[in-house]
Amino acid sequence: MKLFVRGYVWLVAFLIYVQTYRISNRNLAILFIILALFYLSQSYQLYGVRPAYLGDISFFRNSAIKMGTTFTGGNILNTHTLAYLPLGALTFWMSDKNILGKKQIGLSIVFFLLSFGLILMSGVRQALGVLIVIFALRLFLNKRRIISFRNLFTLLVIFYIVVSVVSWFGSEYLEKTLSQRNTVEARLNRDFVTPFRVLAIDPVFGVGFGGYPDYANKNYPHNLFLEILCELGMVGFMVILMCLGAFWVSRRKINMVRFRTLNNAYLFLLFTVFFMRSMISGDLTGNIVLLGLLLCFVKIHPLDLKHIRKTV
Repeated sequence: MKLFVRGYVWLVAFLIYVQTYRISNRNLAILFIILALFYLSQSYQLYGVRPAYLGDISFFRNSAIKMGTTFTGGNILNTHTLAYLPLGALTFWMSDKNILGKKQIGLSIVFFLLSFGLILMSGVRQALGVLIVIFALRLFLNKRRIISFRNLFTLLVIFYIVVSVVSWFGSEYLEKTLSQRNTVEARLNRDFVTPFRVLAIDPVFGVGFGGYPDYANKNYPHNLFLEILCELGMVGFMVILMCLGAFWVSRRKINMVRFRTLNNAYLFLLFTVFFMRSMISGDLTGNIVLLGLLLCFVKIHPLDLKHIRKTV
């Protein structure tokens, strides 16, 4: 029931976003960054969460882990909430073609620095990786020549700045990811062995919907594909793929990567955020948003495009 309700709500929300030209990506970005700041301020006012010294970017995650082990009923502070609110804000901001113009370059830099700072405070490493991918896509999406020296150089500069800032602040969680001495599992803090052991029990039909915790030491494998394969097997996985394939037959002429919504935004940027998150974190209930968003790549009528050109 939770899976159905959450999936339906997200599907409706994305359909409204895709097919309504009056929605402002800039206003959505500002709203998300305000929510992130509000979430951080409430953690200070209610629980006294604050940095121990200037430049302490691990304070929020340390406090979240400490409270999660002290109080019952789950985590009081959610690091992913603080991370994905500014990441979502940046995604909406970069989706807007007018904001990234030369006239808005100063405002865009300030917005990026504020969002980047909030992501650093969250301590969520995957959000930093998604951030770099989103910047790379935005550089390439609106260019006829996808591969160019300028785009590659800009991307390398952004990557170098992100890694340098992360290394300079010295967060223990981020240093763990960058350290060459750690294994891949240690860097990502993920168990890759257990999911394949569960999958080997019954690779054809799986261990049953929601049965992963009965055979593993965790509630879910932190990967959407692995969770479906473990619980529904190859048969269930193929059924889902066939359903999605049947839906996409009528949309085969749509360029998914360069698809624009009626409010002139690249939907693929938002899709990438949820796709990468579903590959590293969350379970099927939380990542049902990805399937809902996939169904929203719809064919826009030419009359709608003419209407938006007249109003913008």
